[in-house]
Amino acid sequence: MSDLDKQLGQLFLAGFDGMSVDRDHPVIEAVEQDGLGGVILFDRNVDGTRQNIDSPSQLRDLTGALQRYAGNSLIIAVDQEGGMICRLKEADGFPGTRSAGRLAVDGEPEQVGRQAEIIAGSLRECGINFNLAPVVDLNLNTANPIIGRYERSYGSSPEVVAEYASRFIDAHHDRGIACCIKHFPGHGSAAADSHSGFVDITECWEEKELEPYSLLIEAGFDDAVMTAHVIHRGLDKQAIPATLSRP
Repeated sequence: MSDLDKQLGQLFLAGFDGMSVDRDHPVIEAVEQDGLGGVILFDRNVDGTRQNIDSPSQLRDLTGALQRYAGNSLIIAVDQEGGMICRLKEADGFPGTRSAGRLAVDGEPEQVGRQAEIIAGSLRECGINFNLAPVVDLNLNTANPIIGRYERSYGSSPEVVAEYASRFIDAHHDRGIACCIKHFPGHGSAAADSHSGFVDITECWEEKELEPYSLLIEAGFDDAVMTAHVIHRGLDKQAIPATLSRP
């Protein structure tokens, strides 16, 4: 494998099936032969079957094996926002969590920080080093089927969202875990779910949806940003989704 191939492989996170791995597992072959940089773990697959996560002890064994084969250099990611969007579920023995929306109702950033400490602590104990959270979408459409309906947003104010997100991020950084803010350039005003197809936000999107990103980046955040599968014809004249749109 050439140096370029290794560098390219480091850019990818891959999902896989399996509650455990050995040297013959396809994901380990991808790590060793193709330079795969990381993996993303899920509790269940789209068909409802178990995929990677069953219990704290099982998850620790899985991440430990992944790192042994990778030489302790692997990015291991999950979506652990709190509330509905959690891969480490209370029913499987992990700490219970509340959604961003529920926490924001109380108007106390300290509560966000305390829950984030619990989330980050459980991730660290289980060998996870990258959390694909927090959501920094503004809750501009409460009927939004993937953000508003699941209470994934901290609110409609860019300043409040950035403040709460910073508490979440700080708790993770204190425990050596990277974060990913999402879903750029903003999914909170959309009327449809981009998991089900491309969503056009040209008419509903508001420029203030960018503000949480700028506020957090200006404050020093530089881990990662997740783009959304949304189209904005004002930002990309060719109507290419943000995920594929060129800078």
